[in-house]
Amino acid sequence: MSTEINRQQLERFKQREYKRHAHQLKKAKIENNREYEKTEKKHLADIKRLNKHYETEISSLENKTELKLKQIRDKQSELVKEEKERMELELNNMKKSHEARVAELKETHDNQISQMTESHRDTLEQAREKYMKEKMKWEEA
Repeated sequence: MSTEINRQQLERFKQREYKRHAHQLKKAKIENNREYEKTEKKHLADIKRLNKHYETEISSLENKTELKLKQIRDKQSELVKEEKERMELELNNMKKSHEARVAELKETHDNQISQMTESHRDTLEQAREKYMKEKMKWEEA
């Protein structure tokens, strides 16, 4: 009988130990799941925070780049405008210079024509006088 009692006690002891072990295992699983979920939440929050920071940095860099691009475009537009004004001024000066040169050449040309006309007239006058002298000589003789 004593062995039977020992066996019953041993069986109850085994069942208690099994239940205690199962309870500890269940408790450890629950604790590990809590710890895992807590760590997961922390890491997800960190990832979310890092993504937000990254997006903020990207947005900031985009804004800075856009601002620099606008400044460069404005400066380029101003340079183009100044260059256009300078070119228009240069063109007007060239036109005035050209007109002055054309007027000078025209005046010189007109003077040359006048001189040639006068020279031609003088030559014709001299030839007419010479002709008249010769004609008088022939008429007297």
